[in-house]
Amino acid sequence: MVTKKAKIDSFDIAYRQSGEQGPPVVFIHGNSFSSEIFHKQLESNLADSYRLIAFDLPGHGRSSWSDNPENDYTLENFARILAAFSKELDIENAVFAGWCLGGHILLEAAVHRGIVTGKL
Repeated sequence: MVTKKAKIDSFDIAYRQSGEQGPPVVFIHGNSFSSEIFHKQLESNLADSYRLIAFDLPGHGRSSWSDNPENDYTLENFARILAAFSKELDIENAVFAGWCLGGHILLEAAVHRGIVTGKL
């Protein structure tokens, strides 16, 4: 498993990836957690068939913190970050899995960012 960073706006977004080929599966963690919560999935044999990606939301895990948390730590902005992150990593036709806050971000992204259709 590899940990990398992607520049999205003013944020350095940390993410972990295992598996290079196959359909992408993107994991979005809950409030006050990080991509580390998905280590069992990322270290499993699923990586033999799927591109597994888990990223740290801004202000979580190894991603950078905001200087403007009132505006940056919102569902709308997290959904925008998810869409931009997906575009930056060329993630298309993915399965997105989120729990807690991650699930709410996915709902916001589906409605306002077109992430469900893969058209960002």
